[in-house]
Amino acid sequence: MTRSLPSIILICSLFTVVGLARVSFTKDDGIWANFVTPRDGEEAIGEIVLEAEVLAVESIRDVVFFVDGRPIGQLTSAPFRMRYDLGEENRPHTFEVVATDIKNRQAKHSVTTTPVPVGDEYEVELQQVYVTVTRDGQRVLDLERDDFTILDEGRPEGLVTFERGNVPFTAVLLIDSSASMYGSKLDAARAGATAFIQGMQELDRGKVIVYSDVIQNSTSFSGVREVLTAGLIGATGQGGTAVNDNLYTALKL
Repeated sequence: MTRSLPSIILICSLFTVVGLARVSFTKDDGIWANFVTPRDGEEAIGEIVLEAEVLAVESIRDVVFFVDGRPIGQLTSAPFRMRYDLGEENRPHTFEVVATDIKNRQAKHSVTTTPVPVGDEYEVELQQVYVTVTRDGQRVLDLERDDFTILDEGRPEGLVTFERGNVPFTAVLLIDSSASMYGSKLDAARAGATAFIQGMQELDRGKVIVYSDVIQNSTSFSGVREVLTAGLIGATGQGGTAVNDNLYTALKL
């Protein structure tokens, strides 16, 4: 009897901990979702980590993260964790996670973060300058920081950073989701966009716009693949095709 008592106490304590943890979950027929980070009332600005815990009786089909009502990432397997850049605007944000199982049952959980308290704000603008140097038609690759001088209207400007390497790109991916694209054509367009996104390098940035005669969905400029692929959610294949309007919009962006 003296040996079995600690085991009984341990099991009872374990059930108590599990029971308390599930109180914070939103429950709907055997599926639960809960934010691990960020927490409700937490300060958030710039790049953050979104992580959710999901429990379900059936297999999970997908987990979608939303920021201020916009889908910004979709994951299909654990860990349900991704990075997202909120930008430098210091304001509250609402985060929601929606987990769906293979039987289309859903669980949701949302939190609201707060601005970071600041005393004074100072805005300093940096300009990136990309330079290719050639001599007799050949690229010169052995130049150093001191070999360059930056002049702005004749006035010398200091170099904050200096790096050699491949130049990253910023691209807008326009996905035609009009009625003429319904079915396999739209599937092929989504597959092509996904392949392009997966091939992006670390410093590349992209923005997805799904359009017909209106913009159906769009993302912010981001280098996070999950953010960009989430922008392909909701493409339906209906409406007209406003190609010129959206080309103009993309070029301005």
